[in-house]
Amino acid sequence: MIIVFGFCIGALILQIQGVEETPGERFKRTKCECQANPATHIDDADLSRFGNGQEVDHSKLGPFLLCFNVGMGLQQPNGDLVPNFREIVSQVIPADRIDDYIKTCGKRASDDAEEAAIILSKCTNDFDPAHNPFRDP
Repeated sequence: MIIVFGFCIGALILQIQGVEETPGERFKRTKCECQANPATHIDDADLSRFGNGQEVDHSKLGPFLLCFNVGMGLQQPNGDLVPNFREIVSQVIPADRIDDYIKTCGKRASDDAEEAAIILSKCTNDFDPAHNPFRDP
């Protein structure tokens, strides 16, 4: 717990100093921030199950994934995709697949913000398993 807290503080200091984050660094910082909030915390085992394609209680998964997707710059807090969604995802989706990804996953799929976050994350994980950040190695 102390290590995670220390990482969060270190990531926050870099962010305040204006140091540009890599997508991997942003992932770690965002996951840490969402996990530190009791309202969005999810057990790592549940997150791993989700990453491996297993069903997870949406009441646990939804708050975390909405927090995570907002922190990663993919969605707005109301569940809408951000206007520059294509630009953001092009940092991790291969260039030759970005058009297919946008057609498949680049639309809001639920009126409920948390459900929209779950659907977007599942779509992304299914579309490009190599870049599924929650899957066990």
